[in-house]
Amino acid sequence: MALPVAGTFKPYRPKPSTFREAYIRMGFSDELREHFGTNYRILRRWVDEEGYQEIHAARRDYLTRTRWPNGAPGNRKRRAAPQIRHV
Repeated sequence: MALPVAGTFKPYRPKPSTFREAYIRMGFSDELREHFGTNYRILRRWVDEEGYQEIHAARRDYLTRTRWPNGAPGNRKRRAAPQIRHV
């Protein structure tokens, strides 16, 4: 394994122009990692560069419109069990 010349560094891989759309569609998944041929550390850096709060909200809106028509899944109050009336 060759070491880099002293005083040099390998520059960060730039964020692709299609990253935002791909992240909104795929989320932070293995599919996204394979799509861009990179690892999770670079994906996390790109998410930070894009703005975590904004891109996360955009993904949540996308999922609400497409996969969760009744709102996001999560902990919901369970419906009380029906009461059996003894006669």
